[in-house]
Amino acid sequence: MSFEEKSPVIRDTSIAYPSARDEDWHIAYPLPGVQDKTVAEHCRQLFHALEDSCLFDEDEECHVFPTGKAFYICTNWANLTRRYFGEDRAVVMGYLHDNNETSAISEKYEGHDFTLLDGRYIVDGWVTGVGLEKPGRATPGLYDLQNEDDAAEIARLYGNQAAWELSGSSYESTEPKPF
Repeated sequence: MSFEEKSPVIRDTSIAYPSARDEDWHIAYPLPGVQDKTVAEHCRQLFHALEDSCLFDEDEECHVFPTGKAFYICTNWANLTRRYFGEDRAVVMGYLHDNNETSAISEKYEGHDFTLLDGRYIVDGWVTGVGLEKPGRATPGLYDLQNEDDAAEIARLYGNQAAWELSGSSYESTEPKPF
C-alpha cells in the first residue's frame, strides 16, 4: 500500500476532550470522516488537529496537547499517533543516542520515539516541528520503509534500524488531563 492508497478502516472509537479555556475544541479518534482517506491524508489531518488543539499551559510554561502532555516531547507525539491509528496497527519505536549515533536526531537529542504504522510507515509529527526534516515533502513527518525514495532521509534522520526497539513508554495514558 502506498501513501496514496486507501488506508484500512480505523477504529470506531471517539474521545472528546473537554474545554480547558471555555472553548469548544476537541480531538476525536478517529478524526471525523477519515475512514476512506489515504495514509498521507490521515497524517496531514491528524498533525493539523494535534497542532490546532494545543494550549499554552502557564504552570508547565509550554504548549500542551489536550492530554496535558508537552507538545515538544517526541514520545507524546508518538503516543497520540498510536492512539489515533490504533494499537493493532501502530507501535511506538525508539532509540537512545548511545545506541544510534548515526541519526541526525541523535546529534541534538539523547534519544527519539516515533510511531511505526503497519510495520511500514514512520509517522512522526514531532520531527516536522524541530527543523531536522528536509523541506519539500508532500507529507511532512511520513516515511515509507518500502519506498526507495525515502531510504536516504530515513537513514539520515532515524539512523540504524537495528537500534530501534519498542519504546519503554510505548503507551502512556492518552486520557485528557483536567486543567
